Amino acid sequence: MQVPSYQTCTHAVLRLLATKPVILFCSYLSLATIWHFNDLGKWLEASKAFRSALYKRMANGAKRKQIQPINDDVIDASDFRELCHLGIRADDADVEKEFSSVQFVFFCKSANSALRMAEHIGARLPNALPYGMEPINLSNNNTYAVYKVGPVLCVSHGLGEAPCLITLHELTKLLRSASNVFPYYFLVGKCTGLGAEPGTIILTTASVNGILKPYFETFRLGKKVKYASVTDQHMVALAAEVCNELKVKHVKGLTLGTNDYYEGEGRRSETLCCGTSETKKSFFERAQVLGVRNFRMESTCFAAFCNRAQIKAAVISVVCLNRLHSEDAVMSECSNMKNEQLLFDVATALVEKLLPSP
Repeated sequence: MQVPSYQTCTHAVLRLLATKPVILFCSYLSLATIWHFNDLGKWLEASKAFRSALYKRMANGAKRKQIQPINDDVIDASDFRELCHLGIRADDADVEKEFSSVQFVFFCKSANSALRMAEHIGARLPNALPYGMEPINLSNNNTYAVYKVGPVLCVSHGLGEAPCLITLHELTKLLRSASNVFPYYFLVGKCTGLGAEPGTIILTTASVNGILKPYFETFRLGKKVKYASVTDQHMVALAAEVCNELKVKHVKGLTLGTNDYYEGEGRRSETLCCGTSETKKSFFERAQVLGVRNFRMESTCFAAFCNRAQIKAAVISVVCLNRLHSEDAVMSECSNMKNEQLLFDVATALVEKLLPSP
């Protein structure tokens, strides 16, 4: 590839002088940088160093200065007793006793995956589930499922940000009224990868929204607000340690979370197609350069909620498809079960590592 000369850079800048100063400044920086390195390889190397620095800043919460500080009022459990979506009463003495021993909560997409997770943990943790017993759904509502196995809750959160936030709000209210020691939260499930191959475990260091910014944006009492969506780095390190011990292929990186499965995640199979293959490719390349390794719809709102509530949490996903190679999400039942089993093994090993010694 031929590198543009300094004169070429200067002429390009002068031609843009009559248009917009912002374009002038950005163009000059880009072209002059490439000319300065005089070698594409060196430029790419510098770009990688820049990404690493940016990635580190995001993980350390440096971007939070852009986010509006919000005072969150902690509401007493007495302020609302009926958790109408979960179908559980927060003021029931038996319920409080049942949930007082919870130390870990796993958020799964569907009721079936929550049940399989509960069965897996029940088989692995000693005395978590009496022999021959099946996990029981504690929810009295068909919308969600809540399974308790020893010190672990396995909950379904539904598809997308809205049902996930309902689960987070109501379950957190219940657990805060029932337990003195607040549990760990884990968002687990299958995902699509961006450069990561099927079977890879993705450990989310921060979740970005549809414009690749590390915050969750919503509206509160008529005002637009932004909440930081950086995850707990200590939890990420522990999960990586578990993966190393199990010799499981894993990657730490950013996760892209939007509330739209089709347009928000750049799929062109939707009813109303809003982009071309070229714009999709360009967006994917930009996201990958920034450090995005997978897509997970609920990750941004989940990370933001846990930050606000000061909950130690992690987002752990297993890749079922690399979207740089294919958009066909159809996999064999054997491959799906293998990937899910891998995810469950990592999650259970993490619980065993975090459980206090007897």
